[in-house]
Amino acid sequence: MDIKEYCNINEYRLSERSVNAVHQINNTVELGNYTATFAAALPLVQIFSNPTPHEVIKEITTYDWEEFSSGMMSVNKIVRRKVETIAEQEAFFGDGQDSTFWKCVTEAVR
Repeated sequence: MDIKEYCNINEYRLSERSVNAVHQINNTVELGNYTATFAAALPLVQIFSNPTPHEVIKEITTYDWEEFSSGMMSVNKIVRRKVETIAEQEAFFGDGQDSTFWKCVTEAVR
């Protein structure tokens, strides 16, 4: 069966367990966003923390931007993997439409 057909869930009401899982996912995503914001601000702090212009230029040219970019990419992967883990657990332990819903969430975050 096509995933679009499988994930067409009608008149579904989240169970209490699923509501708690959604809150957990929201918290995970929010924390991931804070982490990404902090990681993005860190090089600016490092680059501009020295008061003299020639030091600022030196910091910009010596900073490992590839490592920074890789770190930023991993934030999204980590958050996505955590959401996938929560969804997989809920799909496994849930029943009926809860299980179907969480299987669809799992597929969506892969």
